[in-house]
Amino acid sequence: MNNSQNRQKKSSVRFGHQKMESLFFQKVNLMAFSIRNDNNIKREDNQWQNRQKSGIKSRV
Repeated sequence: MNNSQNRQKKSSVRFGHQKMESLFFQKVNLMAFSIRNDNNIKREDNQWQNRQKSGIKSRV
């Protein structure tokens, strides 16, 4: 009885750890994605500013 309870506890701890890990990786992927997006937005802003400087009006 006691032995099976211990085994269950261990497996649940392991499962919890896996869950945490997958959440962690999801968060890292999200961060990487948002950083990539930020860079794209900055690049577009720069292109737009360059166009403004050269006198070409473009819609935002």
